Amino acid sequence: ALQPGPRESGLALPVVAPLALAAAVYFAKPFHAYRYLLYPLYTVAPLLFVLGLRAACRRLTKQVWAQQALLVALLAGFALSLDSFDPEKAGYRFQIAAGEAEIIAFAESTPKDSTFAVWPGIDSELELLPYLAGRPLFVMQKLHDPAYVDHLLALRERTFALIDAYLARETAPLAQLHCRWGVDYLVVERSHFAPGGERPSYFAPFDARIEEVYARSGPGGFLLQRPDPSWLALENAGYAVLDLGAVAQAAGCPATQPD
Repeated sequence: ALQPGPRESGLALPVVAPLALAAAVYFAKPFHAYRYLLYPLYTVAPLLFVLGLRAACRRLTKQVWAQQALLVALLAGFALSLDSFDPEKAGYRFQIAAGEAEIIAFAESTPKDSTFAVWPGIDSELELLPYLAGRPLFVMQKLHDPAYVDHLLALRERTFALIDAYLARETAPLAQLHCRWGVDYLVVERSHFAPGGERPSYFAPFDARIEEVYARSGPGGFLLQRPDPSWLALENAGYAVLDLGAVAQAAGCPATQPD
């Protein structure tokens, strides 16, 4: 077996391994089994990092009196760089903003079988709605991890339906969200439709669907820019909650019905 040369760094493996995994995830793109690449990144890579530090410390034994002391110092510096000793940043606390808290309180007041749709995002406080209000969400970003083909295709179809409704210029996609998919309330983030605001975005392949909508008709004319007041179940400075049952009652259900 080849023995490491005197100039080889003990940190080479923990540095190269995460880079190789990150490259594989980038080129695999979503809807491949990328989680099987990510899991080792969060489990094996930290172990390799520590082993690399120990190897580096061994090479410095002539300059350092105790390699264990150096290891502890390096790990302490690594922890400090992550600000891990701040409880709020380490995840021990989670503050819900007033606008989102109002929506969660409203969701708790609805029947227990009510289904909500929000623009998905792993950092969105509204993705906590199933945990804090006990009401299901139509689409959640964390559920896009592919478990099997039917699951993947079902989530893809749901997300396309959400995009079509969220960026609708006619009532049919909104009514379809209720009549076909059973969604009762759609939460609209006002900043998505504000002048100069950041338009909604998502990962591939859904980003292409969003770009297609904007390329076809431009940035204006969306129904959710100024929703019909009769559709509103709740509104505040940041959000509007649409009662899709009211939309379907006014517009009628499209021809397509649940399978």
